[in-house]
Amino acid sequence: MRYTTALPVSLEVSVIKQIQFQRLDDVALPFPYDALGDGTCLVRECEPGIETAEINEHIKIIRTINTPRFSGGPEPIRVDGILRFVQYDGERGLETKEFGEWQCIRCHHIQLVQIEKGKIYEPFECENDVCKRKTGFKPLFPKELVRPIWPLPGPYIECPGWGIYIDVLDFCKKYLILEDREYYVMALWIMATWLSEDFKTAPYLTFIAPKSSGKTAALNVLHELAYRAISTVSVTAAALFRCIDLWHVTLLIDEAEYQVRADTESGQALYGCLNGGYKRGSYALRTEGDANCRVPAAFELFGFKAIASTKLFLPTLESRSIIFNMRQATPKEIIIDEEEARTIRSKLLYWRYETLGKLPNVQPDSKIGRIVEMLTPLYTVAQILKYSKDAKVPITYEGLSILLNNLIEDMQEQRKQEEQDSAEGQVLKVVKDLIEKDAQYELFIRIKDVANDLIAGFEWEEVPGKQKISARVGQILKTMGILTTRQKYGMILNYEESRNAKRLNELYKRFLRDED
Repeated sequence: MRYTTALPVSLEVSVIKQIQFQRLDDVALPFPYDALGDGTCLVRECEPGIETAEINEHIKIIRTINTPRFSGGPEPIRVDGILRFVQYDGERGLETKEFGEWQCIRCHHIQLVQIEKGKIYEPFECENDVCKRKTGFKPLFPKELVRPIWPLPGPYIECPGWGIYIDVLDFCKKYLILEDREYYVMALWIMATWLSEDFKTAPYLTFIAPKSSGKTAALNVLHELAYRAISTVSVTAAALFRCIDLWHVTLLIDEAEYQVRADTESGQALYGCLNGGYKRGSYALRTEGDANCRVPAAFELFGFKAIASTKLFLPTLESRSIIFNMRQATPKEIIIDEEEARTIRSKLLYWRYETLGKLPNVQPDSKIGRIVEMLTPLYTVAQILKYSKDAKVPITYEGLSILLNNLIEDMQEQRKQEEQDSAEGQVLKVVKDLIEKDAQYELFIRIKDVANDLIAGFEWEEVPGKQKISARVGQILKTMGILTTRQKYGMILNYEESRNAKRLNELYKRFLRDED
């Protein structure tokens, strides 16, 4: 590991000042910025090119905003085997405090009641001899963090973001065998989990391979370094939803094809988490309270998640995931050094406080909305390499940007191939072929003929369930916005009808890559 001691905070990526500005034209700006809802934008004061953009009248600077040095709520840590927590105080900065402190609401005296085996005990009476009040105490510690179930950091360690990125990268290379690009992507993903509040979407990491190919090892690395990472083995729906909503954990699911099942309560809960939890604003609704007063309660499902499986078992999983195809090989190390992992977590903890809410969101250049959603967290975190200056780093910011752009190209090509091979793509190909073959004679094609060509090699009368296939073709066309009508020939598609003609051309471009 390259950094074991505190480094100067002056090298850190976080900023204290931001500039609010208004764009005066559509010229591309040479720095990342956040667009606000009122038509203005925010950029860090240290970004190069701001003055030049103002001189050239591309932007109009409105004001400079002072932002807090630290952001974020309390975080549990372990100091010499004792559970404590770190909290940001606006006046004193980061403070390490003890669990179990209570304040008397009458005299404001503070006293400590030790927490035993995760159980919280309220003081019996105020220790202040003048007060001696027996009720009315306010907890000065986060009760919900008294029993954390994820690997804890130690005392926070100051370190620049680019330095932590190198540590995380080296850690991944030590314990995993991946493609070169995948190491860099995985390290970015791990650091993005520590800033989850900054993002509206969270890509999943999905490790696909036969048994004994390193999938579980990959989840073990994530368990050690990702933010509040927990593994699911046996979990009820209620516990899972509350865990994600209360603690904002990074969820790790091993052997997912066996855990995510429709015939069990926990399997259905995991399915719901995976299906909707990639995007902020997805909730699980449950009822709470006793029999006399039961009310609905919403639990947020959003969060970073990683899945290990021998196959893609959900149709929607691929579009929500960055997929790693694992292979059988022996890494440099097998048994994880827990002390090294704890040190990295301690650095990530400080980096979280220093960076949360300060990195402008950077969106990748892609026409596929889901890819933009998925990779925005990685592009945003990649900015930390801008500040490595003269340090020896394994990859520059420019090099990392090229790597991510190549990843996007591969994902776009894969998505296009998937659409072409989908049921919709196959139906459209047959429709297009039939139209080109018969356009000079007729203005319509029969849905039965489309279905017949899809099952080429069989005589239509001999195919079992042929009516169902024809109905399915009609259903697919309707879903894509193609109008069909019933005539004496059966169900037909009038391709000369203006709405159908326009819609078909749009669909050809999307599913068949037809640019003509």
